[in-house]
Order: sequence, then structure tokens, then C-alpha cells
Amino acid sequence: MTVGGPSFLGDAFKLIGYSNVFSNLTQAYPKVSRESVLTANPEYIFIMDLHGSETHFDKARNQWRKFK
Repeated sequence: MTVGGPSFLGDAFKLIGYSNVFSNLTQAYPKVSRESVLTANPEYIFIMDLHGSETHFDKARNQWRKFK
């Protein structure tokens, strides 16, 4: 899942000066493929874990670390 254009987090990114590579999407929090993220070539990837478990966060972080 990512942050689309019309969303609270999308607005927050704008306020702090970040450009969202998926801001053109019309859904607030659409599901996108890993390939879509890699194709968009973002400078940063923010990982949020809603499970409250370091295990979930660490797993996601380690999956994204495979890519430069």
C-alpha cells in the first residue's frame, strides 16, 4: 500500500517538503506493486507498521534494503 494524492499523509508530505511519486493516484491509499515503486524510483521509502511489532517493521525494511 502507498500514499496517493488525496490523503492525510499526502498532505503531510507536502507540508514537510517531500514530493510523493504516487501523488497522481486518485485513491488515498492504493495498493501498488513493488515493481511500480522501483519504476517510480523514489529517493526515500517510508515504512509504517500498523501492527506495532518490530518484527513486521524489520521484515519490511529488510525487503526494501535489497534495492538501492
